[in-house]
Amino acid sequence: MMFFKLLQFESKYHFKQRSFLIFLILFLLYGVLAITNEFQFLEISSMYNDAFNLNLLSGIISLVVLFPCMFLCINGILRDQNYKSEEIIFCTGLTKYNFFTSRFIAIFFITLFLSSLSIFGFFVGTYLSSSNPESIHTFNLLHYLWPWLILILPNVFVISSLLFSTTLLSKNRIITYIIGIVIIGFYWFSAFTINSPLMGGSSLSSPEIVSKAVLTDLFGLAPFFEQTQFLTPVEKNDYLLSFSGHFLWNRILWIGVSILFLFISYKRFTFREVNSKTEKTKINKKHIASSQPYTPVKTTPHTFKTKKRMFWSLVKLDA
Repeated sequence: MMFFKLLQFESKYHFKQRSFLIFLILFLLYGVLAITNEFQFLEISSMYNDAFNLNLLSGIISLVVLFPCMFLCINGILRDQNYKSEEIIFCTGLTKYNFFTSRFIAIFFITLFLSSLSIFGFFVGTYLSSSNPESIHTFNLLHYLWPWLILILPNVFVISSLLFSTTLLSKNRIITYIIGIVIIGFYWFSAFTINSPLMGGSSLSSPEIVSKAVLTDLFGLAPFFEQTQFLTPVEKNDYLLSFSGHFLWNRILWIGVSILFLFISYKRFTFREVNSKTEKTKINKKHIASSQPYTPVKTTPHTFKTKKRMFWSLVKLDA
């Protein structure tokens, strides 16, 4: 019962944030405009809303979802530290398990909800598009659900796990931003190595290089391009990603890494702030109160010279 109340509280907290409303609008608009503005910048597929482009746009969502997830982790985990309320919360009957799981699941589901809005935007944008009807694929629910299931869902879990664990253990927003940059760096490294079409590459690198680099792309776009590189535009219209080969190993690797991060952060996280060393305070006999009467100290008169020195002393102190 306590877990569900905590989860409800965490969800309401994030929903009330102004940043949540901004991200909600942006992700929904991204999905709508991606179709209505004919967002086929690669020109490697014959239809704007076919299976290939929906997979591609879903992978791009995973890249963008990194930013709201960072805000959610920082606001959701560091707010106790910012409001100086950690000691109060940790002294209640709240257990470590309920604290950890409620905050992580709230961040994960809200991030997943934001990214899923873009998928819904693709569907809405298809019917608002003024492009050539021949370039619009017939509606197929599986073309929307399959990319969500094998790209967006695991990617959101991986990103949420890495950022949540980092923020929880470091309790430093700068470290969270750095990990976000490292995650993007992993993607760019993989994209440049395989000569990804997103980088303007006309064809992928050699199979030996691709087979090694696809595992470093935690968003799954590299194995996606590897799997679809030899398909014709017509074949891409209805092609569903095969959950096998390098794509399968990519998913297993990064989901496993994410679970390991969560396990380590749960074990190392503690409600108590333990001081490794207790400093001993030496008592100075001169500071012990005595029975001697108080004698005021004589000060120099506040002349113009002393006032000037006082003024410059304050200026240097503030500087």
